[in-house]
Amino acid sequence: MTQIVRKALSILSTAFVVLGAPVALASEAAKGVVSPAPDRVYTFDSPEKFILFFPGTGGHAGKNMSWVYNDANRPAAFSKANAIAQIQQSMAAWSAVCPITFTYLGESATGFNSSDHVNVIGWTTTDLTAPTTGVTQVAANGINITDADIKLNAAYSVTYTPNLLPTAIHEVGHAIGLNHSDVNGAVMSGPPTSSYNGSSTLAADDIAGCVSLYGSGGGGPGPDTQAPTVPTSLSATATGTTTINLTWTASSDNVGVTRYNIYNGATLIGNVPSVGATVSMLTAGTFYTFTIAACDAAGNCSAQSSPASATTQSVPTTDTQAPSVPTNLTAIPAGSTVITLTWTASTDNVGVANYKVFRSGTQVATSVGTNTSVGSLSPNTAYSFTVAACDAAGNCSGQSNVATASTTGSVGVDTTPPSVVNGLTATPANGTLINLNWLTSSDNVGVANYRVFVNGTLRQTVITSNAGVSGLTPLTTYTFTVSACDAAGNCSALSNPVSARTLAGSTSTTNYQDLWWIPAENGWGLTITQHGEALFMAWYIYDTAGKPIWVIMSSGSWDAAHTTYSGNVYIPAGSWFASYDTSKFNVGSPVGTASFRFTGPSNAVLTYNVNGVSGTKNIERQLFGIVNNAPIANYTDMWWGGASQNGWGIVLTQQYHNIFGAWFTYDDTGKTTWYVMTAGSWTSTDTYSGELYKTHGTPVLGTGYNASALTITPVGQLTLKFTDTNNATMTYTVDGITQTKAITRLPF
Repeated sequence: MTQIVRKALSILSTAFVVLGAPVALASEAAKGVVSPAPDRVYTFDSPEKFILFFPGTGGHAGKNMSWVYNDANRPAAFSKANAIAQIQQSMAAWSAVCPITFTYLGESATGFNSSDHVNVIGWTTTDLTAPTTGVTQVAANGINITDADIKLNAAYSVTYTPNLLPTAIHEVGHAIGLNHSDVNGAVMSGPPTSSYNGSSTLAADDIAGCVSLYGSGGGGPGPDTQAPTVPTSLSATATGTTTINLTWTASSDNVGVTRYNIYNGATLIGNVPSVGATVSMLTAGTFYTFTIAACDAAGNCSAQSSPASATTQSVPTTDTQAPSVPTNLTAIPAGSTVITLTWTASTDNVGVANYKVFRSGTQVATSVGTNTSVGSLSPNTAYSFTVAACDAAGNCSGQSNVATASTTGSVGVDTTPPSVVNGLTATPANGTLINLNWLTSSDNVGVANYRVFVNGTLRQTVITSNAGVSGLTPLTTYTFTVSACDAAGNCSALSNPVSARTLAGSTSTTNYQDLWWIPAENGWGLTITQHGEALFMAWYIYDTAGKPIWVIMSSGSWDAAHTTYSGNVYIPAGSWFASYDTSKFNVGSPVGTASFRFTGPSNAVLTYNVNGVSGTKNIERQLFGIVNNAPIANYTDMWWGGASQNGWGIVLTQQYHNIFGAWFTYDDTGKTTWYVMTAGSWTSTDTYSGELYKTHGTPVLGTGYNASALTITPVGQLTLKFTDTNNATMTYTVDGITQTKAITRLPF
């Protein structure tokens, strides 16, 4: 402090920086004291000064800084509510050590202008480059600050996730009149005489500077401990068999309401930033009770509102209406013995249950999705196909348009099929599900997938040596066979058949398909893709070095209570995404096991053992979509590049009109890596585009994850152009590499 006081008392001979050029203070300060002078803009890079103004007399008039927030150009990975909350937290830190107060005037579109006498805090895309995270410009007339604008770097979003507090406290210090300290270890430490350290705790030198300008004793308000008012007039209206719409009257708060927590009974199921929400993925004909609590940025939440209840609409008991006829059927050869079919989804008054696939008028397969592969064909042969849509009541549409394709010739680099599958077993899990397991096959190049046949008809394709066959009829006997196939389309003969009988009764599976996470562990998560009763889990996490890796559980089985789904987990190997070679894809042996015990529709306990590391995680659905009930197609699913790109995929999770993309691929060493598109926008009716990020974090498995160590780096752009609900192109730029790949929904 002695150094500060000495400089403050000798301020008339101290050099100031005015618009970047040093001038003598003696004449400039004299003008400011004796007669009004024009406002001057100060920056903070002089080695000779720490305090801008005369001790105890300068700074903000009335010892109060009023300010507005401009949300333009805010990084997508950082929410507005968190930005404002952490700026206010940084101001509270200064108010606690000296009598400077701050008044938030609200959000504004006012830009940065040092002569408009409006103190603006916002984001800039032009003035700063990494690693600089913020800059402050102060204008003063004489000894009084007339304008203080804080510019935060919108491009350098790594610093602002998960918090910008160190940057905000430092820049607010400038805004109240403090320059870089000449003492290391302070919040205001910085060049040229000390080093910025990212601290968010005020040190003795920071406090001394604030006291020199504004006097001793905290003058600002304490922490915000006042909760918003309780929401009122909550109403619940069933809008379908699986959805209920909620409306209520807005709450008020001394600072501002930032979110509304939604409760189903006693369970928190999500939150929304404003009044109104639609709760989806409910069970038909079921009674639900909801309450709402209002929360502010400081984490204060009101008591829960009075409850409101509604019963979802029931599925019609008698259904005689058939689905619409499938359209746009296409057939594409996928080798010498395989043809891949895709078509546009049908609609139904209740819902489409499956599609029957016909070859020359004879049914050869059933698919629950809008694509399938027909195998065991002859080389150099033309085949014609049609598809019909059926619902759960057994009503089937007419057959689609005819699609014709010819298999390729039998001569090629690889004509050797994998060995025949052995050790096939079938175990009934409930009234609609039978689990299959078998021994892995061998191949001269490598097994790419296994095709599962039910009663002689191809039912599904999997990449591991187990499968859950769902959608079956209770107390019914089924016969199963499996064939192993390689990337060239060579498939083994069918395995020996095994039979099993489903149990009595039918167990309905809740829809768990979504993005899941732990809110306090932002930076990693997992996707659940669900087809019927089959779940495909993909975890995007970090290894012991903090590098992004992914782990998959591509199949599993339900327990008798139908609440826990368990299976083997894998960490495959492949080739670099920019030059992908499917022959290098290797699922490998299981690296462990995992189970997901669902304690509710939006909560689960993950228990895992991966490479000898065991643990549990309490996970929940991640609600990120902004409520928008305008009609739109849903693209949520696991998507892939087809058999020729087998081994990688992108999971699209859609909530309302918002899409989160998790791309699971490989780096240039063939190890798993992932990229995410956390937000984006519809640039046209069929095109969704957003920034693509790579991340670096701390280990997730078997240790305490540190969310504050997360770094997020933009690598380029991801654009999805949907030709229909089942086909799209994926155009991405990653570190200067731009490519386009055709993708379709992955059948499993």
